[in-house]
Amino acid sequence: MPSGYMLKQAAARGPRPFRALSAGPPPIKSSEMRPVVSDIENDLEAVDEGAGVVMYCRSWCGDCARARVWLTERGIPFTEVDVETDPSARERAAGHNDGHLHTPTFEIGDGVCVDFRPDTLSELLGID
Repeated sequence: MPSGYMLKQAAARGPRPFRALSAGPPPIKSSEMRPVVSDIENDLEAVDEGAGVVMYCRSWCGDCARARVWLTERGIPFTEVDVETDPSARERAAGHNDGHLHTPTFEIGDGVCVDFRPDTLSELLGID
């Protein structure tokens, strides 16, 4: 427990100013935003047919927004599936992470990447 002297010192200093620990994700320009997939049934059919890159996401997810920009900047086409609107997509994404849902989750061919990890995505995509 602090001594009386230490408490007096702290009181004399006054309150400490608030400092944010992180600036958060970079802002996304409206020109960089893509609509979240709305036709879930057709998109899950595309997933089942092995349609390239599939990103399971949430509309409010900051890492998902960064992943969209990263994929778009590299010209990599992808299918985006919102796990908030489709329970089967949520189960499929959670199945890649021991039953715990984490977004974004990517299916790339036979490979899976849980979370936005550019190095892992580059390796699965065969790009530098």
